Amino acid sequence: TTNTAFRGIAFTPQSSATPSLSISSPLTAFGNICLNTEAGPNSFTISGSNLTTANVDVAALAGYTYSTTAGGTYTSTLSIPQSGGTFSQQVFVKFTPIAVQSYNGNIVVSGGGAGSSVNAAASGAGVNTMPSVTTGTPATSITQTTATAPGSISSNGCSSVTSYGIEYSTTSGFVNGTGTPVASSNL
Repeated sequence: TTNTAFRGIAFTPQSSATPSLSISSPLTAFGNICLNTEAGPNSFTISGSNLTTANVDVAALAGYTYSTTAGGTYTSTLSIPQSGGTFSQQVFVKFTPIAVQSYNGNIVVSGGGAGSSVNAAASGAGVNTMPSVTTGTPATSITQTTATAPGSISSNGCSSVTSYGIEYSTTSGFVNGTGTPVASSNL
């Protein structure tokens, strides 16, 4: 038999830690946003551990664009280079709805060698609200040719108010749009 002796050799076991990603700071909801209006940026933070050097990818979600800086260029997807190991990156998000609908969904984050993706929940809705008008008490200072009719525009809605006023008729209960319009001179 032959005896073999090993001296001074150290073995370092290979790490068995699995690469993983998480969302460590969630994305704040955008709420109701007028169509074709840009809201944000809001942000979320991606964290990773035991990552490989593969890029971390942020997938597209309709209505949302992303950047790694608040004032940066926003794109529909991101591929973030990182050096492996521990990782943390804040992702800035803008929301621009183009239809009246819910834009709730998940922004999928993957890569970095992680075996599974993680989701950053996104919430927002596209709206196209009309202006809100409040009429005041009945008309005052009524003469044969003049009257003061109180009212206010309490919300512009999603569009600019370009004109406003009252409409009158000698017919009681007339249908809107069939009377005589009078432009208002103040709010």
